[in-house]
Amino acid sequence: MRVQGTCSDRDESRKRGTGVKEGNVAEIWGIVGGMGPLASAAFVRTVYESRRHARDQDYPRVILWSDPSYPDRTECLRRGDTERLVACMRLDAERLTAMGAARLVICCVTAHAVLPMLPAAIAERVLSLVDVAIAAIDEVAESHLMLCTEGCRDADVFQRHARWAAVADRVVWPEPGDHAAVHRLICALKSGASPARHAAQVCRLLDRYRVRRCVAACTELHLVTDAVERMRGRPSLRACVDPLRIAAAAIAEPVGVVHALPA
Repeated sequence: MRVQGTCSDRDESRKRGTGVKEGNVAEIWGIVGGMGPLASAAFVRTVYESRRHARDQDYPRVILWSDPSYPDRTECLRRGDTERLVACMRLDAERLTAMGAARLVICCVTAHAVLPMLPAAIAERVLSLVDVAIAAIDEVAESHLMLCTEGCRDADVFQRHARWAAVADRVVWPEPGDHAAVHRLICALKSGASPARHAAQVCRLLDRYRVRRCVAACTELHLVTDAVERMRGRPSLRACVDPLRIAAAAIAEPVGVVHALPA
């Protein structure tokens, strides 16, 4: 006995030119995750919480490839060992595209240092979190405290961006001691530390540098941005530029909506 309405039925109906039209089906998004695993898992949850639907079928199609065996990105960049990082990212991106992913999100901001080294056929599919962050900074005419890994800062991941000059005067970098503390905070979040406790640390940094907004320029910080904003009491103007939250909202757009964020 054949069960009606299965995925295979849907695929067959497309081949016959009947049923659901190809143009009305949401593209598949692939997430290169595991850097770290808690952040990329939280990102998938954020995608599905960004827009509520009455039916399962109306939610976006997402494939998470979570591989925590990636080498440490900061250490790779410090040693100049970019080939290994590029090889891992290329392999996972190819796996996701082979599974049908049309667009990709690399769920690690520091890893964007090697994005230009990926083959063009892969790079053009990536929704860059750096593009997303810089566009968000550019929308608000006030200072933003940049919170990222030491590897991200040392590799000039943001400073090498084509639009950096347009936003550089709105970015405040922590002093070396505070930057090292941010890096330790990120490592603690990777290990499952309490987001609430570390959200308080972010709030203290905002006060110390006398700014109202920060850039969550590490995907681990996605775990604390909601808590930071609750503590800051800023419902009308978000205290955190969170690239993963912005990317999640783009992915969650209804079927047929063109994604206008940078490709």
